Amino acid sequence: MMDVAELGTLSRQHLLSDSSEDLLLTHTEVSGLHRLTSQSYPLEFVFDRLAERHGEERAELTVNYLGRPLMESISITLTAAVTHKKLAGQLGDLVSSVPWDLLLPHGCATVLKKHRAGEPPVTISNETPIEPLTFSINPIVFKGKISILYSNGGQGKSTFALLLAMLSSVGGSVAGFSALKGNSLFLDFEDDVSVHARRLQAIQAGHPDLVSARVAYRRCVEPLHKFAPMLVRQIQQDHVQFVVVDSLLAATGGDSSAEATTQLFIALRALNVSVLLIGHTPKNIPEGQDTPTLYGSVFNSNFARATWELKKEQEVGDDRLIIGLLNRKSNLSRLRAPIGLQISHEEGGNRITFEPYDLADVPDMAAELPLPNRIRNLLESDGTPRYAKAIADELGASLANVRTTLSRNDGRKWVHLQGEGKELLWTVLNARN
Repeated sequence: MMDVAELGTLSRQHLLSDSSEDLLLTHTEVSGLHRLTSQSYPLEFVFDRLAERHGEERAELTVNYLGRPLMESISITLTAAVTHKKLAGQLGDLVSSVPWDLLLPHGCATVLKKHRAGEPPVTISNETPIEPLTFSINPIVFKGKISILYSNGGQGKSTFALLLAMLSSVGGSVAGFSALKGNSLFLDFEDDVSVHARRLQAIQAGHPDLVSARVAYRRCVEPLHKFAPMLVRQIQQDHVQFVVVDSLLAATGGDSSAEATTQLFIALRALNVSVLLIGHTPKNIPEGQDTPTLYGSVFNSNFARATWELKKEQEVGDDRLIIGLLNRKSNLSRLRAPIGLQISHEEGGNRITFEPYDLADVPDMAAELPLPNRIRNLLESDGTPRYAKAIADELGASLANVRTTLSRNDGRKWVHLQGEGKELLWTVLNARN
């Protein structure tokens, strides 16, 4: 194996000319990793993990010469001339024939310029190609966008998110949810691989169509933005298209501030894939609000393209639970109607099945359904004809909204009968009772 002294001997055989071509560096950048290769010397600068710290752009620098590292992962400030001079001197002690005092500052300046420039702007016009709006996980996660699924603890979010990752792996469909086929990655900030492997195998036992599902798993112990550059490269290398982050607050390092939230979403945006973030609700509902909010900065909801609240109904000791998925926000489409699921844990938890469920049968969740659904369910419940005011009173809805909804009926949801005066009685043709 060649040692540093031998490298120096070889370098001295490489003549230094006075041409400006000696300073030319070819720059390439992939997923935040900058490589600068000299056109005159067998050397390469590799800059990684660029970030601003205390108002200065810093990076980790590796210097390769003749294909071997001279220095590895040296922390360097890109604008610190004194540091550049000192480091160039140390490199000169190892390989004396290279003009490090010129090449190193030039390399730092090149990387800094590229980093600050960011992506070049593009022009959008009536000729710009438009991709149709699609879902990575229909109807929860838009393709290439960030969605949030949230509730208080112990509601089954992680198991449901794992199901979605499995659907992505095979391009499958279960209980009304369907996925584009693509590799998936589960970033776990809360548990360990054995827990999720057990759940995956239990879901496969309940849904044999998912037996070929493979989900890449990573146990995470530091804020996501700190390992985002490496994560971007892993995602590109493994062709990952769908990522689950469990959970949001842990991915910020437990910091719910606007700054930490912004850091997280900037890192997630750099992944350039579909992302499902798992969030939580605060212990107490703020005064004046009827429904739980997403815990943390308001930027969580602002940055996400869609948010879904998960509600659970389960009797103590029952292996069956009902969850309702409530679409609280959608930037790219209309809000979706609530979705019901029945999740059954059978055979001591070794078999998990997901089935569609009608939320009209769950009193606490029925109120979340759109008004037409609630009117239909009320009229179907006993077959008794009702005036619009009676319907509004029983549903706790505004009379004006009820009348508008009834008038928009196309004859398939309900029918009207002549009541007293000009008022109409409303009923359905086929009641449940």
